[in-house]
Amino acid sequence: MSRRRDWLWALLLLTALQAVSLHKSFWGAHGEARRAEVAREVLEDGHWLVPTLLGEPFLTKPPLLYWAGAGSMALFGVSEWAVRLPALLAALLAWLAMLSLARSYAEDLAEVGSPPDHTPEEAALALLGLPLFLAMSLNAETEPLLLACGLWAVAGVLRLPPRGQPRSWPGLLLPIVALSLGFLVKGPLGWIFPLLGLVAFESGLPVQRRRLGAADWLWLLLGQLPLVLPWFLLVLARHPDALQIWLGESVARVTDAGFQVHREPWWYYLPQLAVFLPALLWLDPRVWRERTRRIPLLWLGAGVLFLSLAASKRGHYLLSLAPAAALLVLAAGPPGRWSRWRDRLLGVLTVLLALLFPAALLLLTARGWLTFSPALLAGWVLALAALALWWRPPVRGSLARWGLVLLTVLLGGAFSLLPALDAYRSPKAFYLEAAALATDGRPLVNWRNDRYSASFHLRRPVRPARTVEDLARLLPRGGWLLSQEQDLKDLPVPMDIVLRRMQRDPFQADHQRRWVLARVGPPASASPDRP
Repeated sequence: MSRRRDWLWALLLLTALQAVSLHKSFWGAHGEARRAEVAREVLEDGHWLVPTLLGEPFLTKPPLLYWAGAGSMALFGVSEWAVRLPALLAALLAWLAMLSLARSYAEDLAEVGSPPDHTPEEAALALLGLPLFLAMSLNAETEPLLLACGLWAVAGVLRLPPRGQPRSWPGLLLPIVALSLGFLVKGPLGWIFPLLGLVAFESGLPVQRRRLGAADWLWLLLGQLPLVLPWFLLVLARHPDALQIWLGESVARVTDAGFQVHREPWWYYLPQLAVFLPALLWLDPRVWRERTRRIPLLWLGAGVLFLSLAASKRGHYLLSLAPAAALLVLAAGPPGRWSRWRDRLLGVLTVLLALLFPAALLLLTARGWLTFSPALLAGWVLALAALALWWRPPVRGSLARWGLVLLTVLLGGAFSLLPALDAYRSPKAFYLEAAALATDGRPLVNWRNDRYSASFHLRRPVRPARTVEDLARLLPRGGWLLSQEQDLKDLPVPMDIVLRRMQRDPFQADHQRRWVLARVGPPASASPDRP
């Protein structure tokens, strides 16, 4: 990493991700808000060994993500930005690992007499320019950490000299640690994708360029035991049923045809591969003709096949295969007819990206949906910068232009469009007001609204209730109720609304959310026909 331009790209990536993270609160009812609440409880209740969610043991995933989020909040305070910081840093580390992996692969191609027609830096830019990579790097989820661990495992092995040549004793230490950390992020799934990559490289490279012998494979697997076993054994000693939970999460969702969570058809990932644009544009016939150049395609194909056979499917699972898609840039052939069309297509996409962002700002500002402010001014400045970068880019290559414009648009959106969206999508402001009112120690319940962000912002467990029976169980002597106003109709509970706030969609004026905080008495018994 002695090249100055590499560090400038890394700085631009971190700046763009940080800007978005500072202007976006939790939106979804589940997802990262749930992970964030687990991390907050780890920090505030001291549940480091067995993380909890709303005070109950939460063992569906190993604890590394929660430890990282809790450690970050211990340093910077409890906030969405702090709990997302590990994912942002993981994205930066993943990109640095991608540079190392691409350079090692380029050396291998040169050694077998088929030097790449593109630079390793272009392959790293292909990863940076994937919208899936940038979007997932903004979430306090397991995928960014999983990607960084897997990438460093593969890059660490590729940094070794070919087998039979002298190597220092700690050579396998980096991939062993990376695989161990990946296991502590998501269990056995932390091994699958990097091991698929290593198998692709070991089978695609000629014998004289392969890194791993039988003893090396054994060390890769056994060397992780001192790092991953202690936590599992300590948890099993306290919660013998944890093994069944782990098998259900890590094995049943892959092998059990009857597993119903996120169940999708076998072809679900085929249209989802569009998330790898523009890297997939570098897939050309030469990738099929040469064995060494088929390595990225083999890695990508094996990963998609594994995910397609699994019972549970989600689009963001593809993130761990993003490095394979990015390496297609190095596997692509010399300039030709297809490369000219490819560059034109990516140029059109870049032009659309550079033009649509300021056009959207102009339309929304003209209609009064965005109120002029210093933040919006910053968004306009960055929109014009995106246009300037497209018109006279300071870097060569279609991928570099795409990445530069994409990160500039991301920065501009962080200061303009994102705050307007956040004001409607996130009830954070309402929760903070509710926290200042519900201070009498009585229990607080989410009525028909299972947003874990309520617990995160109120700094206390806010349990969900969907039926009157739930209310009777959670509020036997009354308490506080958080809800959207429309869900309170015909609720047979005496209540006094003490706070009401409306949120309006800045892009669709007829879309509104009305949040209320109510002080409620003991619920009446539910009638048989009332939910």
